[in-house]
Amino acid sequence: MVLSSNRACASSPGTSGGGSGAGRIAPPKTLEELRPDLVCLQEVWQEGAHNQAAELAERLGMSHVFALDRTEGGVDQGVALLSRWP
Repeated sequence: MVLSSNRACASSPGTSGGGSGAGRIAPPKTLEELRPDLVCLQEVWQEGAHNQAAELAERLGMSHVFALDRTEGGVDQGVALLSRWP
């Protein structure tokens, strides 16, 4: 959903499985091209040091926060907000 030429809100695709690289997401080309100020993500996975939001934020040059909703099978799941502003 594009809010303006420099803002967008997107949701991560649902993922399945878990462990060792499962559920990794790549930044959609649209987000790279739009360079949004804010991105909202749902169904974000975190396992150990691997966090989908952190990886996406790094690739887009953004800061991120992750909010845990639940843990299943050793995989944390929640929502995240990426921001161009610290």
